[in-house]
Amino acid sequence: MQEATSALGKAIGKPDLKYVQFAYEKVEEAMVGAGMSPDAARLLIEMDRSLNEGLIRPTQPMTPDHLGRTSIEQFADEFAAAFRATPRK
Repeated sequence: MQEATSALGKAIGKPDLKYVQFAYEKVEEAMVGAGMSPDAARLLIEMDRSLNEGLIRPTQPMTPDHLGRTSIEQFADEFAAAFRATPRK
């Protein structure tokens, strides 16, 4: 995530942008605060935690075909164009 954040930060003119990891509880609170039902938020957090802790594992090996052809830098350039086109408050 730090690598992706660094690429996105550079692309939008914020080379010092830092990745911040939030506690599961804070993310769940934010999702509910944004209007998601408490049950849906709880289940998404449960799924995320299970993936992070290895309780859910892929059944197929990762291959180069799974990675796609777009680098994070290419995506960051496209993201930056949309970011610059969006008015800031």
